This record gives sequence, C-alpha cells and structure tokens, in this order.
Amino acid sequence: MAAPTPQPAILICGLGKLGQACLRRLRRFDVPLLAMDRHAPDWREPDLEQCLSAPVVVGDMRRPHHLGQAGVHGARAVLLLSSESTVNLEAALQVRLLNPNAQIVVRASGEQRQLGDLLEQRLSGVTVVDPQNLMRWALLQALRPGDDAARFEADGLAFALFQGPWVDHRFQRPVQLESGMEGWLVAPLAFHQRGIERPHPGGETGAGARAQTPQRRGVMRRWRWSGLDRRSRNLLLLTLSLLVVVVAGIHQFSLGSSWQHGVFVTLGLLKGEYVDPVNVLTAARSGSRSGLDGLTITGTLLLSLLGTVLTSALVAVMLDQLLSARFGLKARPRLPRRARPILLIGGDTLSESLAQELQREGHCVWPLETHGRALEQVQRSLSHHEVRSIGLLSSDLLANVEAVLALQQHWPGARLAMVTSAEQAAEQLGELLGGVTVISSLSLAADVIVATAFGERVEGVWPIGEAMGLLVRYRISTDDSLCGLSLARIQNGYGVTTIALRRPSRGDVLALPPLDLLLSAGDQLLVLATLAGLRRIELGQLAPPSQRLQLRLQRELAPGALFEVHRNLARYLGCTVEAAQALQIGDQWQELPIDPDMATVLSDNLRRLGLEVNLIEVNLLDATTQTAKLVG
Repeated sequence: MAAPTPQPAILICGLGKLGQACLRRLRRFDVPLLAMDRHAPDWREPDLEQCLSAPVVVGDMRRPHHLGQAGVHGARAVLLLSSESTVNLEAALQVRLLNPNAQIVVRASGEQRQLGDLLEQRLSGVTVVDPQNLMRWALLQALRPGDDAARFEADGLAFALFQGPWVDHRFQRPVQLESGMEGWLVAPLAFHQRGIERPHPGGETGAGARAQTPQRRGVMRRWRWSGLDRRSRNLLLLTLSLLVVVVAGIHQFSLGSSWQHGVFVTLGLLKGEYVDPVNVLTAARSGSRSGLDGLTITGTLLLSLLGTVLTSALVAVMLDQLLSARFGLKARPRLPRRARPILLIGGDTLSESLAQELQREGHCVWPLETHGRALEQVQRSLSHHEVRSIGLLSSDLLANVEAVLALQQHWPGARLAMVTSAEQAAEQLGELLGGVTVISSLSLAADVIVATAFGERVEGVWPIGEAMGLLVRYRISTDDSLCGLSLARIQNGYGVTTIALRRPSRGDVLALPPLDLLLSAGDQLLVLATLAGLRRIELGQLAPPSQRLQLRLQRELAPGALFEVHRNLARYLGCTVEAAQALQIGDQWQELPIDPDMATVLSDNLRRLGLEVNLIEVNLLDATTQTAKLVG
C-alpha cells in the first residue's frame, strides 16, 4: 500500500503578536504549520508551540538558506509578518524564486505599501495586507451614522447590512452567522427599506437634511434675520455699518465741492491716512468763512482711526494665510450652527485618512489630536451640538477608555468605536463598556491574512455584532469543492451568505443571486462569512440539509408532468435530472433532505403538479446518507 502524500504546509515568518494570532487561527484548519523568526519567539500562549509540525527555525527570512531550512520549497502558503515592511517585501522576492507556486501574503504599511501594490500586480500569487487600511475600513463602517452595521460595494453594486425583520424575500437575505446571532440581513442599497440618509452639501444627513424644507429655503431667500447664525449676523452688521460710514463720509465731504472730491477724501481716510485728506479738504473749503469746524475734524480723525484698524486687520489676515501656507498650519474650521459632527480623537495618520473618507461622503468631521484638556475644551465648545459618532483612535488603551466614559455621559446617543491592539480584550471591553464597538487591529489583520493564505481574495472586513465579517471572492475551478453545488447548499451547508455571482457567460453581475443556481467552472462567487465559515469550506465540512421532504404520487401523471416533477427536483435539490429520475417516485412515500430556502418553493410546485408533500425536521445522520445517495 502506497504511503499517503503529505499535505503541503503553511510557513509563518515572524512570530510577533500578529504571527501568533495567525498561528492560533490556523491550527483549526488541520494543515501542517511551520514557522521561522529572527529570534526565539516569546510565546504568549504556551500551547501554540505544540501546533507546529517542526521546531521554529531561527534565521533571517531574506536569506534563501534559512528559508530552505524552514521548509519554503514545499509550502502551499508563506506568511511574511515581520513588523518591518521592507524586510517582508525583500523576503517576498526570495520566496517567489524558491517556490513559484506558493501563495505569499505580505504585511506592508506606510510608504512601502505602494511598492507592495506593484509587486502584487506583477507577481502572481502575492497579496499585500495593510493592517492600517483594514482598520480604516472597519472604523468607517462603525462610525458611519445610521442604523446600518455596514455599507459596502461589490462588483459595482452597493449593499447594506442591518438588523431587522425579514419582510422582503426577494431583495433581503438573512446573513448566516454563528448560533445566537440571528436577525442580520443584507440587501441592495437601492431596495433598503429602512431608508437611506443622503448627505446634503452642508455636511449633514438625516434629520439635519430634512430640516431644510421648502419653507425654510423660502425664508432664507427672503433674508429673514432668524435664519442667520451668529457669525453671519455679525458679518452682516459689519458690512452694513461700513456701508453707512462710507455713504455718510462721501455726503459730508462733498459739501462745497463735487462728489468725486468726497469719494477721494473718504477712501483716503479709510486707508488710514489723515494729514493728506484733511489738507485736501481744507483747500477745498478755503473760500468758506467757517473752514473746518470741530465736528468735521473729529469725524475725520475717527474715520482715519477706523481705516487704520481695517487696514491692520486686512494685513493680519494676509499674513496669516501666507504663514499658514508656508509652515503648513491650518486653522480649525468653525462648525455650522446645526452641524452634527463626527469626533475623531487621536490616531494621527489613521484619523486623517478616516476623516477624508467621511468628508467625501458628506459628513461633518471634527478631528482632535490629544486627550485631556483638549477633550474638555471640545465638550464645552460642542455643548450645543449633537455629536453623531465618536472614534477613539489612540494607541493608548487607558486614554481611550477614559474618553469613552466621559463622552458617553455627554452624548449618550452617539455611536462609539475605539481601537485596541489587545486581541482577547476587545470583546470583553465591548461588553464591559456597553454600547461601544471595540475593534482589535490584531484580529482584523489576522482574520484577513488567514483567509488569504488559502488563495481567496478578501475584499472587505468589518464587525457584525460580536463576529468579524469577511467579504471573500471565490473563483470556481473544476477541482473546487464548491463546483457543482447549488447556492442553497453552500449557504446552509457551510454557513456563509452569497452576495453576488459573476458568470463568464453573462456580462452583468447577479446581486443576491437565486439560491437554486449551480456553480460551474469559471464562476466568481462573492460571499459574506466569518472565519469559521471559511474554515468549513476549506475542510469540506458540508452540513446536511436541516429539513426532509416527504412526497408521493396521488395519481398517475402524464409524461410531460412527470418530467416537470423531475426537473423541479433537480433544480431545487441541486442534482441532475437523471438523478431525480432514478428516485422512481410512486405511491410510496419518498423522503429527501432539502434546505429550508428551497423547501417551501419546491413543495408548492410539486403540489401544483399533483404530488402529496409534507415537510418535517430531519435527523442529520440520516440526511447525510440520503444526500450522498442523491448526489451520487
């Protein structure tokens, strides 16, 4: 008897926090695991070392000799997870030379991300994962105002993920999650029945946008005083006052001469000059007996002082703009009167990129660089504003917790999200603080890296309740375990949710495709799943259908009607017409396992064709045997 072919291993290079988090997840996939690091690893969990098929190789991942010792030649996937992006990218080139067929996952952030993207385009089987970009995506979903857990695009189609009743079976689909997490739905954004908050140009959504009714717009057109905020009122008062002063000056200084003379004197005084305009005015009135009276002298002096103030203010504004542009200083913009901002506290580059995304969607964003006094000052300045969402992006966990406790009291209705690098503490902190979405950057990156290690492409990641949802694209080949299965079997058997299907024979994309479709080679299937669902697909752990269909003939059917029965059975059971004909349906009860998504439709169709049909719950062991017979 020939010895079984050893299963290819997955090589992890870099056993820091991220590497050990990936190792913890990969041990559930029943694949051989190898590892190497520059130094002996500091194990955070002692039993992790027992998951490895060989001792850890201590060496440099950029050296071919050390990679060979670690087993790179026979690896199915190589994870390059050093904290230094340049080291990972250099190692990726060496790995590709040593193993042309391995799937390579490279951790790269910051300035090296662009080089990583170029390598990903030029070298097949190379995927670059940026933990910073993953965190930005997850925070964008968590902080976006509204009741939706996420809004995402897939193949040019927009979808919404939310909790609510399943009222539209055509344009809504239940999300398959772990037990105890029911009630989540996904729907195309255009058919989302919970309503879509559309940002308006002022940077507001929802109620703020609805406040701008046609009556309000009509009032604003008539320049009603109550429709102006404080800043606009002050600006209007200043403009009107200056206009009154100019008109009064021209009128006063035109006495005894032409109006052009009054304009020159008034503009000269408003420029801050005094002697020259007064001399011109004195020469114009030299023929008058009274000359310049005391009121005129006092008026010219006050007007000159006003001109000096205006000139100084204009110079100050110009210098401020020039110096700000020269030294990169930016003044904090003033919030509109009815603005409902999103606060971003800490985070540096993460806060900047996140603010750009939110502002692009039309939301008002108020970034803060520090905690402490700056946070107290913001609370006072925004005391009359409704803050919609608050993101705590600092790497200091205690500072984030302190800010959460303070801000929850001030704005209890705001959506709160905070980041942490502590993987195991994320769920516990969320439950402890209550109403706060705690996102672990380590968990995000580890889930995406593990999913990518098996050759699939992850196109999105965000928290769904207590789980982490992954948007994964499967490219179906002839030897794929998904090939030939119906979408209903994939959803119910593996516990994933089908989002979109692209077929090579069609130019368009099917959003929430019909569950009776069978996958064939060349199809691209986009699913929403947790890491546990992806593991079941990788291991081929297909759960049997949870219902059983009992059917028998009540009378003899015509050949055409019998063929229609076989066609319906093949369509909704996910088998061939020949397999359905082999069932030999007669006056005796036949019991067939079926998924709940297909049971109601199939039973209704068979009843119309003259069959007697019952639906009962299924014994999983018997269903497995029946399913094997039907497919075989």
